[in-house]
Amino acid sequence: MNKNILWLVSWYPNALSPYDGDFIQRHARAVALFQKLTVIYVKKDERGSITKNIKIVSSSERNLTEIIVYYHVPSTKFRLLNKINSVIKYKNVYRNILKKYISQNGKPDLVHVHVALKAGVNALWLKKKFNIPFIVSEHWSGYLPEAKNGVKNLSLIQKKLLGRILNEAKKNTVVSDELGKAIKKQFELNEYTVVQNVVDTNVFFPTQKIKNNVVQFIHISSLDYKKNIPEIIEAFNLVRKRGYEFRFVIIGPGKQDVIELIEMKSLSKFIEYKNEVPQTELASYLRVSDALILYSHYETFGCVVIEANACGVPAILSDLPVFKEYITENENGILVNTDNPLALADVIENFILAKYTFDNKSIGKKTAERFNYDIIGRQFCQVYENVLTS
Repeated sequence: MNKNILWLVSWYPNALSPYDGDFIQRHARAVALFQKLTVIYVKKDERGSITKNIKIVSSSERNLTEIIVYYHVPSTKFRLLNKINSVIKYKNVYRNILKKYISQNGKPDLVHVHVALKAGVNALWLKKKFNIPFIVSEHWSGYLPEAKNGVKNLSLIQKKLLGRILNEAKKNTVVSDELGKAIKKQFELNEYTVVQNVVDTNVFFPTQKIKNNVVQFIHISSLDYKKNIPEIIEAFNLVRKRGYEFRFVIIGPGKQDVIELIEMKSLSKFIEYKNEVPQTELASYLRVSDALILYSHYETFGCVVIEANACGVPAILSDLPVFKEYITENENGILVNTDNPLALADVIENFILAKYTFDNKSIGKKTAERFNYDIIGRQFCQVYENVLTS
């Protein structure tokens, strides 16, 4: 397959937020094994730290070209005016970069939107002006009914626009069936295709396990509301009170409230808190861990789970339907009743007491076979072929 494929993404790693949407970048790298593609991401530079106007940063490696466009809008005393100015500049910057792309590369055969709001607006424009079809891949947890901030918080205009983007797409893909069902309930989708997240098996792979002096757990996330950090820390506090030794590493962006909670519970001796690190370093932390903890209120997938599994590390997870799409109880993970720190503490205690048995090599092998770049890249290319030949 050798088509002109253009990706318009609402999230993507950039100089201002290096880990923002890195799972979308991994999807791009998977597709680039088989197909040339260009990714365009337009990012507002709020503080003007990169540009005081517009700056385009382009890079290419093999089949993948990434174009990151930064734009800055001077601030005024009026919040509404600032918002209007930002919307106008975003629209103009995006359309100009799309026109430039078409003049240099010709019209794309297909546009692939990742996260409908807000990049999908530009796909609608391309469809109307140039009759270019588009598909949408959705990752956003805002569709889930449990989401603290999501579709329910959008204005009526935003909801109608979102519905239009989803329904005018030739195809909708989602990273989990649970997400697909949530979208279908709110918007009139005829069908959706599940294309799950991908794991870089060149980075995440098992090694010979060295027994830790004390059992080591790890949590990796954005540390926001949905990740349920207070209940995780409370569970470890209960385990500590029962007299058990352990080490718990938390990796995520600096959050003062998390640091204060650890100190308040007198857990600084047991819990190490580290800022975000590159994936290669992340894999090193995973490989020396005995289990991943992800006790979320809700998830659309959970990339870190397959990264842990790819390293041969089992996961202790909240009992959410989405995890059951790729977790088999006591094979590559353990599911725990949600919103119950006592139940989580019991599982952690049993894990410390070695009451669970996992085959680390088997976990790593099965995960690599299911979520590698080749498999996921081929799935997307099949979607493209189906859309373009229909």
